[in-house]
Amino acid sequence: FSTCQRALCSCSIKNLPISIEQAKDLLPVGTKLSCIDGVRLDFAHGFGVIRQSNTSHNLTARFAGDSMAHLQDIQAKFAALCRPFDETLAAQIVAIAPQ
Repeated sequence: FSTCQRALCSCSIKNLPISIEQAKDLLPVGTKLSCIDGVRLDFAHGFGVIRQSNTSHNLTARFAGDSMAHLQDIQAKFAALCRPFDETLAAQIVAIAPQ
């Protein structure tokens, strides 16, 4: 069983510099971080990625999980990680509905 969802999000532009090492410290244990072409987090049961859209001034968010519960957990983790930097983006991530 696999489920995936994708949506366009927007965020305000803020200058909140954070190093890769600082970002890694914020992640749940066992999470793999990749910053090639956006931010991708790989978990044991799925992944999430946020990247700049190629066709608009939005962000593309994509989440996939082995089950609906894993998908929702990964989506919630992304929202929690985004919330300190951009509350609007976090709210948009929470509002993404599975397709």
